Amino acid sequence: PNSTTCSTGAPVTSCTGAGATLQRVPYPNDTIPANQINSIGAAVLNLYPPPNVNTSSLTNNYIANVPDLYRYWQPMGRLDYDLSNSTRLYSIFAFQHGTEFRNSSGFPPPAENGNINNMRQELLASQDMTHVFSPTLVVDAKVSFSRFLDQTPNGDLTSTVTPQSMGLNMPQIPTTTRNLLPEFTTNQYYPQAVGNNYSGDVYNSTTLDVDFSKTSNKHTFHFGGEAAYHQWGTPNSVGRPNGYFSFGSQYTQANPYSRGTISGVNDGFDVADMLLGYPDSGGIDYNTSQWTTFPNVAFYAQDQWHVTSRLTIDIGLRYDIQFGLQGLNLNRGMCLSCVNPITNDPAYQANLVKDAPAWAAVGLYPQISTVYGGVLFAGKNGQQNDAYNTDYSNLGPRFGFAYQLNPKTVVRGGYGMMYAVGLEGGSTVGGSQSTNYQASLNGNITPDNYFASGTPFPNGYITPLGSAGGLLTGVGNGASFDFPQRRIPRSQQFSLGIQRLLTQSMTLDVRYAGNYSDRLRTSAWNGAQGSIWLNGTWTKSQLQQAIANPNLYESQVPNPFYGIPSVPASTTLGSSPTIPYYYLTLPWPEFPGPLGDYDDPLGYSNYNSLQVQLTQRFSHHVSFNANYTYSKLMAAGGYLNGWPYQDPNLLYEVEGTDRTHVFTLTGVYDLPSISKAATGGM
Repeated sequence: PNSTTCSTGAPVTSCTGAGATLQRVPYPNDTIPANQINSIGAAVLNLYPPPNVNTSSLTNNYIANVPDLYRYWQPMGRLDYDLSNSTRLYSIFAFQHGTEFRNSSGFPPPAENGNINNMRQELLASQDMTHVFSPTLVVDAKVSFSRFLDQTPNGDLTSTVTPQSMGLNMPQIPTTTRNLLPEFTTNQYYPQAVGNNYSGDVYNSTTLDVDFSKTSNKHTFHFGGEAAYHQWGTPNSVGRPNGYFSFGSQYTQANPYSRGTISGVNDGFDVADMLLGYPDSGGIDYNTSQWTTFPNVAFYAQDQWHVTSRLTIDIGLRYDIQFGLQGLNLNRGMCLSCVNPITNDPAYQANLVKDAPAWAAVGLYPQISTVYGGVLFAGKNGQQNDAYNTDYSNLGPRFGFAYQLNPKTVVRGGYGMMYAVGLEGGSTVGGSQSTNYQASLNGNITPDNYFASGTPFPNGYITPLGSAGGLLTGVGNGASFDFPQRRIPRSQQFSLGIQRLLTQSMTLDVRYAGNYSDRLRTSAWNGAQGSIWLNGTWTKSQLQQAIANPNLYESQVPNPFYGIPSVPASTTLGSSPTIPYYYLTLPWPEFPGPLGDYDDPLGYSNYNSLQVQLTQRFSHHVSFNANYTYSKLMAAGGYLNGWPYQDPNLLYEVEGTDRTHVFTLTGVYDLPSISKAATGGM
C-alpha cells in the first residue's frame, strides 16, 4: 500500500500525461508479512465465524440455521348502533403489535445483523355517522385516527463487546449511551459483520371525511371533502453513532484508481485491506430526531347522470391541496447565489494566493475567489415556515360512461386524473451530521494510519449546528437537499372496453387500460432539463477524457479550504491538505462531490395494457374466471450517466417490475345456504 510510484518518475500526486500511470509493488508470494498484519484488522476478521463447509474455499463456506421469527397479534372490533330510523353510527377499533427477527448473515452475536427484534405497532380508531335527511339526501361523516410506530435495530444492541476490546478508541456521540462495536462491511465476498444501527418512525394521521349524496330526477350528485393533519417523527433514530467501516481492495490493488490494470492478474482483496487495517471509507452519525407536520384538504363533486335507459355518464372534479411541511431544522434547499462567509476569511484568501502556482502547473485555474452557496432553513432569515411551496394546481377531472349497445353488449370507458400524497420528510442538512472517515490524505494513493493506530477520528466528530450555522452549515462535505419547488406526483388513468354475454352463463370482458404518471422523483445530482442545476458541470468530452486518463481528475492538488476555521477539521475538505483536481472545477466547491436535489419532479412512467376476462358460471354454486393481461410498463426515473457528468435527458426504459404476459385462473364455490327446515327450525 505504501509502495506507490508513478511510471514516469513524477510525484504520485501529479502523475498525469502520456504514459503516466500509478503502480504498486506486490508483496512477495502475494503474502502479507506477519509483522504488517494489524491487530485491529485481525480482530475484525475474527468476528466472522470460521468456515463449517467447503473449508478450503473463500466463498460458500458457512451455513447457519437461523430461522426467521414472526410474532403478531391483532385484536379488532366494530360496533353498530342506531340512534333513530334516520341516523346510524358505527365505531371501529383495531390494534396490531408484532416483532420480527431475521438474521441476514447467520452470524452469532456480536456479529449478527439484519432485522434483529424489529417491532411494529399500529392503532386505528374510527367513528362514522350516516344521517338520512330525506329519501333523496344522505350525509356520511367520519373522523378517524391512525398511528403507526416501528423500531428497527439491525443488530444486537445489548452486546457487551466493546470497540476498546479490539483496540479501537471511538468518539462518544451524545445521542447514545451504548458502547457497541462499529459495523464492518466488505465489497467483494463477505456479508456485513455487526449491526449497531437504530432507527424508528412514528406516523400520526387525523382525518375528517364528509360526503353528501343527493338524487334529483336522472341525476345522483356526490359532493364533499376531506381534511387531514399528518405528523411524522423519528424518535431516538440515532443511526450509527458507534460508527461503521467498509473495506475494499483500494490499497492492495496494483493501481490505486482501478483494478485489473495488469493483464491476467486479479489484484486487490478486501480481506487483505482489512488485515492491514486500511478501510476505504467509514464514519460516525450524529443524528437528531426529526419531527414534521403537514395538513391537506380536498374537495370533490360528481354527477352520475342516467341520460337514457341505455346510457349513463359520470362527470366529476376533485381538488387536492397539500400544504408545505413544517418541522425542526428543515431546509428550503440552498441559496445558489449567496456569497458564503468563507469568502471573507483571510486564511482562505491567503491559501488562494499560496496555492495558485501549483494549480497553474497542472492547468487548473479555478474561479473561486468568491465562494457562492449556502443552506437555507425554513422559518429562518426571512424564509417561509414551510419546507415546500404549496402547490395549488392539483385539479383532477374524472369522466366515465357506460352504454348498452344491445341486451348482451355494454361498452364502458373512463378517464381520471389523480394526485398522490407527497411523502417526503424534508432534508435536514445541519440537523444531523455524519463525520466521514478520512482514509487517505492524498486521494487514496497512500492510506493513512488512523484506523490501524486505534484512533480512527483524531479530529473528533462534527456537531450538527442546525440553523445556527447559517450559510456555513454543512460545508466541507457533500450534501443532498430538498428544494421547495416540489410537485405532487400525478397519475392519469384511462380505460375503454366492451363486455359481451356469450351465453347465459359465460361473459367476455375485453378492455384497454393505461396509466400515465409524471412528476415522479428522480435523483438529479446536478439537475436536468427544467430542474435546478447543482454541482457537476462536466461536459461529455470531459467525462470521456476522465475515463481515458483517470489520473487527471483524481490527481491531488493543494486544498484551499484546509486550515480554515469555518471548515471543520473532521470534514472531507478540512482534514486533508490536498484534494482531487475535479473538486475545484465544481461551481460550489465548499460542498465537495455530488450536491443533490433529490426531489426533482422530472420522472414519468407509462403503462399500457390489453386485459381480457372470461367468466363461466356453472350450476351447483361454482364459477371460474380466466384473466389474461398483455402489458408494457416503461419508466424514466434516472440517468445513464449521473455524476459528475449527467445526461441531458432521463433514461426511458422498461421498468424492472414489467410483466408482459400475466395469466390467472381462479375458481369460486359458494357455500349453500342453510334453511330452517334443515336445522329443525333453529
